[in-house]
Amino acid sequence: MAALVLAIVLHATLGLALAGLVWSAGLGCLPRDLPAVHAYAPGLLAVSAAAVLFLLEPWLGLVGAALLAALLRRALRRARRPPVELAWALPAGLALPTSLGLLLHGPTDGVDSHAYGDLVFYAARLVSAARSLLPLRDTLVAGQSGTYVEGGSTFLGAPLTHLPSFDPLLFQTTTLSAFGLASLAGGLALVRPRTRGALAAAGLALLAVAVLPYPTWVTESPPVALALPLTFGVHALRRDRPRPAWLVALAAIVGVDLVLTKAFGVLPLGTLIVLAAIHRRRELLAGRRATFAAGAALLAGAGLLAFSLATSGWLTEIFTFKFLPADAARGLWDQLSRRDTHEAAPAFLVAGEVALAFALARAGARDLLAALAVSVAGNWIVGGHGFDVGVGMSVLLVVLHFSTEPGAWTRARTTALTAGALLAISAWLREIAGFGTGFALAALLGASLLLPLARPRSARAATLGLAVLALALALGVRQSVAPRATTLTSEHHGVWQTVSQVVPRDGLVFTDQTGRVVDGDHGWNYYPGLAGRQVYLGGWYDSVLQVRDAELERRLRLNREVLSGRLPPSRARHARGFGAYFAVLRRGAVAPRGSRLLYSNRLFALYRLSA
Repeated sequence: MAALVLAIVLHATLGLALAGLVWSAGLGCLPRDLPAVHAYAPGLLAVSAAAVLFLLEPWLGLVGAALLAALLRRALRRARRPPVELAWALPAGLALPTSLGLLLHGPTDGVDSHAYGDLVFYAARLVSAARSLLPLRDTLVAGQSGTYVEGGSTFLGAPLTHLPSFDPLLFQTTTLSAFGLASLAGGLALVRPRTRGALAAAGLALLAVAVLPYPTWVTESPPVALALPLTFGVHALRRDRPRPAWLVALAAIVGVDLVLTKAFGVLPLGTLIVLAAIHRRRELLAGRRATFAAGAALLAGAGLLAFSLATSGWLTEIFTFKFLPADAARGLWDQLSRRDTHEAAPAFLVAGEVALAFALARAGARDLLAALAVSVAGNWIVGGHGFDVGVGMSVLLVVLHFSTEPGAWTRARTTALTAGALLAISAWLREIAGFGTGFALAALLGASLLLPLARPRSARAATLGLAVLALALALGVRQSVAPRATTLTSEHHGVWQTVSQVVPRDGLVFTDQTGRVVDGDHGWNYYPGLAGRQVYLGGWYDSVLQVRDAELERRLRLNREVLSGRLPPSRARHARGFGAYFAVLRRGAVAPRGSRLLYSNRLFALYRLSA
């Protein structure tokens, strides 16, 4: 356990370093007349570009490193003394990520794990990108390619696999959450909140809990950690009046970053950018540079859209219709006969979103109300994909507005406090890690953001704030290490680590840990992807097989025939051309004739198959 705690601390520190690199690189991109709060979006794009160059060819990574070095040198000349308020980003970047790492770390030789679902999927995709970016192979479904949309966290993490003791799962749970929370806290410090009084700071911190639909979502959908801080730049575009060319350029950069992170964030942020463009249309049309920048942005956007549809078009096939208020009413009615916090959560979510809309109306923030309405509409009526990031960004925009406009907070204080309480309760109840853990993590998230919002100037206020954070951290750690169901065991770690060591890079692995059932042992079984070797069929739910039922059935049948010995592995569809064939079977399963046992533990065995 001591080694695990040390690894968590190191990965959290890595997240803080990445956040500092992104903000600093972005500061080096900006002209001197633009405030530092605009730095995040260009910094994220610059660091992502450098990472992609390294993944394409290591020597190209030297070009990316030289670019980043030049940007950092320029940033140092511009800001030799960072604002002292940035110190409040450190507790935020260390507190919650530590609890998340303890809760959702991967298995080791002596420690089992509770990691599950999309958290493991993104870690597997990161390992695949470290091996090959063009193409980005789906190592869990032979012959299929992964998607590039929302791959920002993958591109940033894949080069780091060369670091000693790097853990893809801790990168998802701890490094990225530390990056996101430190960026949120640092952005709040740069915005310089002007709210006065403990009640205002506590109310805004309560509302800020709803930037995540539930605390562990940042580990299940890690690109959100990169997406949320983009809100600061859009807030600054709304507040400031940059030159038309820079307005267009920064808006285009935000758009590219959203494709790399959480594309549905374009709903609130795009709404505000369009409204700002309409408001300043005469300036934009009059400026030649702005017109040129707008044309270039449109061409880039069209190219990105075409590339996304070509590589990820099947994702559009899983859209469905829903009506969240009806689900909320049914969930609330069901509480009369049984208690289910997940079923009750939508009622608090819907009520909180309505209350927040009333608060914005009272504050006179019509553009923010429009951005919230667009996000809520997607969240209420579109299923198949989550629109929670749009709601979270809208909430963050509201927090920034109220924290920098004391008059708006005064006018809408009661309604805003009500909205914050309802949305925070929703985040607590929606937490899939459990009722008690949800409360602890939501409290820790709110406490982490309370310090940068309050900006305590006296030692007494700072001590009180840190004490609240320490109490929330103790509660979060206690819940993180509480007994709960095991999803991945030391035996999982042992067999797939052996696969990574024994199976050659051109080998193909068959396994009986797959099937039509969508759970962690079958359709959601993404852990084999962390071995970095091609699996014929493992977890398939986040692939095109989700919408290709006939192909899924064919794959499952061929997989069974190979493992039963009825079909030579080299003759299975999409299995030709590999240098060697292997199988990971549950202990006690009969291996195909001619197989050679290479490794076994209490639960699994690894065999080499005859071609």
